[in-house]
Amino acid sequence: MAGLQLGDDVVVARPTGEEISGVVRFVGKTEFSQGTWVGVELPEAAGKNDGEVKGVRYFECPENCGLFVKLAQVVSRNGEPFEVVKAEEIFNRLTDPTKYTGSHKQRFDEEGRGKGKAGREDKQEHATKGYVTGFSGGTDKTVSSQAASVTDRLTDPTKFSGSHKHRFTPDGKGRGKEGREDVPDQSGYVRGFKGKELASPSAKAASVTDRLTDPSKFSG
Repeated sequence: MAGLQLGDDVVVARPTGEEISGVVRFVGKTEFSQGTWVGVELPEAAGKNDGEVKGVRYFECPENCGLFVKLAQVVSRNGEPFEVVKAEEIFNRLTDPTKYTGSHKQRFDEEGRGKGKAGREDKQEHATKGYVTGFSGGTDKTVSSQAASVTDRLTDPTKFSGSHKHRFTPDGKGRGKEGREDVPDQSGYVRGFKGKELASPSAKAASVTDRLTDPSKFSG
């Protein structure tokens, strides 16, 4: 026996013995009579109303396409009867902590008592372990060991490069102003010339003077 829901295609058995198909638009209590009633929208004007009875609107449909019948008069298209889930049954399911899932399961204990702030706030793993949530290797290390590893890399002068390499000595000591400012190359050679270490500026200047003052090299 299936539960009757809005939108179900059903077959209505009328008191005359006639059967007519329709779609469920309402299920519940009404003001015009006691008990549970099913409001059905018919495909043609073979009903008694448009979903409104005695000034109370229960659903909307074209004029004379609405019909209210008892649950016992309604079956599914394949002839199976329906059952209506009572409000107290729905309430019991919604308040049963053993059926909670997702965030509700985290916010309540097994007896249905709220866990307070601990249940309302998400636990951020990265805030306590230093890793992105879900990282499989995060349980093998601690924050202190990870922080130490980062500190070691940042303070190891043998790993310095670029401007950091110029500003610190191999021992990790700062070079002061000399390390912060660019020192002009006074060697007389083009920057990057590999042979400038082989000759001093004075020797280079003497070589230039000799060539300029040697009459054997004069021309023109």
